[in-house]
Amino acid sequence: MAKAQQKDSLSANDTVKRKSHFVKMLQDVAEREEGLSIAKFKDAQVASRRRKTLDETVRLIRAAKILLKKGVDTVALARELDLAGKDLKIVRDGVFTNNEAGQTQRNLTESSAILSELIVSLQGRKRIVDKYEAALFKLRSEIDSLATDTTLYQFPSDSAVLMKYMQQLVVVAKEVSPVDSAIDKSLESTQKLQNGINYSIYQIRSTQEDVENFMLQLHGRSLSRELPGILTPFNTTQSFEQVMSLSKRKGLLALNFYVKDNVAKIIILVILIILSAVFIYSLRRIVYSRDESPIDLGGKLSLRFPVVSAIFIMVNLGQFMFIGTPFIFSALLWLISLVCLSIIFYKFISTFWMVFWLSFAAMFMLASIDNLILQASMQERWVMLLLSILGALYGSFVVMSSHRKELRERGIRYFIVFMIAFETISFFLNLFGRFNLSKTFFTGGFMGLVIAISFLWTVRLLNEVLGYASSVYKEPGKGSFYINFNKVGNKVPAILYVLLVTGWIILVGRNFYSFKAFADPFNDFLNTERTLGSYNFSIKGLFVFILILVCSLFISRIISFFASEPEYMNAADKKSRRADFSSWILLMRIFVICLGLYLAFAAAGIPLDRLTIILGALGVGIGLGLQGLVHNLVSGLIIAFEKPVNVGDIIEIDNKLGTMKSIGFRSSVIIMPDGSNIVVPNGDLLSMRLVNWTMGKNLRRLNIAVGVAYGTDIEKVKKILLDIVENDNQVLKNPAPVVIVKDFGDSSIQFELLVWAPHIRYSLTLKSEIISKIDQAFKEAGVVIPFPQQDVYIHNLPGKKSDDTDAK
Repeated sequence: MAKAQQKDSLSANDTVKRKSHFVKMLQDVAEREEGLSIAKFKDAQVASRRRKTLDETVRLIRAAKILLKKGVDTVALARELDLAGKDLKIVRDGVFTNNEAGQTQRNLTESSAILSELIVSLQGRKRIVDKYEAALFKLRSEIDSLATDTTLYQFPSDSAVLMKYMQQLVVVAKEVSPVDSAIDKSLESTQKLQNGINYSIYQIRSTQEDVENFMLQLHGRSLSRELPGILTPFNTTQSFEQVMSLSKRKGLLALNFYVKDNVAKIIILVILIILSAVFIYSLRRIVYSRDESPIDLGGKLSLRFPVVSAIFIMVNLGQFMFIGTPFIFSALLWLISLVCLSIIFYKFISTFWMVFWLSFAAMFMLASIDNLILQASMQERWVMLLLSILGALYGSFVVMSSHRKELRERGIRYFIVFMIAFETISFFLNLFGRFNLSKTFFTGGFMGLVIAISFLWTVRLLNEVLGYASSVYKEPGKGSFYINFNKVGNKVPAILYVLLVTGWIILVGRNFYSFKAFADPFNDFLNTERTLGSYNFSIKGLFVFILILVCSLFISRIISFFASEPEYMNAADKKSRRADFSSWILLMRIFVICLGLYLAFAAAGIPLDRLTIILGALGVGIGLGLQGLVHNLVSGLIIAFEKPVNVGDIIEIDNKLGTMKSIGFRSSVIIMPDGSNIVVPNGDLLSMRLVNWTMGKNLRRLNIAVGVAYGTDIEKVKKILLDIVENDNQVLKNPAPVVIVKDFGDSSIQFELLVWAPHIRYSLTLKSEIISKIDQAFKEAGVVIPFPQQDVYIHNLPGKKSDDTDAK
């Protein structure tokens, strides 16, 4: 038994050992599999990261190739640098070299203007090069950072996968190597170009500072004698031809730079001239086509010369668009203005004043040509002397003559006196050798007179155009915005004269260095950055913000004004207008206002995220209480796009006919036949049941019911009715008229005549005429139109007394 128990004990121990060994074996397998899974997972992660790194490297290489292919035209920029050096040499000529006759204010001013334009041009090129260099640096840095990724150097354990990965690395390396070398070469050439641009800008800035110092010194001794007396010649190595050549080169250089930098403004000015010419020409066509005579506003000058008047007005007003203009550019604008005003004056003003105008216009142009000469010479001094004394004497004669009573604008006399004073001062200053100050007064005198006359007539013609517009467009038209031209009368508003004098002071004052000394601090005040909390702003930016918003609203009104229907137009004229024009006008106005808001924020430097905040706050307000307003605004957009109704359409609401007069942002206006105007919100206009007759070409079927006595020949009645409408030219023959025997009535046989009127406007009168003709034709044919009648029979009922008994 003991042996048996020992044997059983040994067997149990073996079983336990075997179980323990099996468990340990399972644990070892699990640990091994766990390690393999972790390793596979890590290898998969590494492989995925390697793949992404290589893909990103390939993408950057391709981006670098595209950037290098576009690149920067270093040859063209080097050519521009070389050209800038030559331009700088031209500017320095006459200022730092060949200036034996001394410095002149005009030469220094022109040189400073050219240097400013050169700096602006080179700074623009510098921004392009800097941006290109930054892009190259960024690409190379990103490629280098990818090359340092450690996963690229963790090679897979599988030999097949390893070989495939090595082949991929070789391909990527072959692509990276040439691109990296190209980037290095491009960076080297770009940095070299940057150094050249920076050095050129430094040279130009240094030259400009020297020129500014010369101008300041010259202004400080402006009353000192610069040249000997007029009868004493001064020695100079330069001939008059050389002086003219230098002046021509600098003038054309300044003009070329300024035109290039202000192409957009010039295009805007041309567009404004075209729009103004179209507007004035349309006014002339309307005024001349009316029966009644228009308001007399000074001989209809603007209507006689619509294109010339538009050019004259817009050139004079458009000068304030251009800031810091070289004198040659201003002279060209004034030449255009003088030619236009001479055409307007032809056969309008008296011969005496026409000679006066042409004489001083010629003197002004000669003075302008003289002002383009940048260095002093004896020939120029004598020309200035003769012109100044001629202008002063002729001006004195005009002021003292009896013809001054013929002046259309009395204020011109004051400017003539101003010219006389300036030319007299210029004469004596030139006589005693104060050349620079003499030239300033000489140019300013003639300029002040001619600009004043031009501005006075600009205001006069502008007021005349607005006066004619007030006589043509007396009421709001298609838009919700409206320009009240009725406020414009024969008398020019005082505010226009205030603006005229202000503009005159600015244009004349630009000839004096003192004006620049005053204007520069004022410009600095406007352009200085100020901080309010976390927002930076400038006074100029705020003015620009307000100006753009006002201009966008004004342009929206102008668009609305152009779309309005003149009061004199009849239905036939209005019918010729395009039906959907008003919808595009509404969309254009919305676009102009939105664009103006965006440009105002951009020009003022206000970040657009602030605009998002404002719109978010506005959205809260909309959600709380402006649902109706937004509903009407959206409905207006739906009307504009879907066009269920257009301005000029004949519609029917609540069984009442009306004509769409305007479609605005929030509401529309319907004019009723009795002359009343109904304002309907756009949302209600879309939701109500609306009949649009214009969508059916304004055709309307007339249903004319008529009854004839029983016993009348039905075919005879049909023939009479058809003959009546077939012989009427107002009735449409297609669809053809139809006569229907409708019903047996109580006292007549009912007929219905169906005819089509060519226009719903004529339907009532046509129906009236047809009924009259039917009545006349029936009388002639003996056809009776019965009237309703009833026979009443009175019976005596049994058991009732007769009426006679009752009467007794």
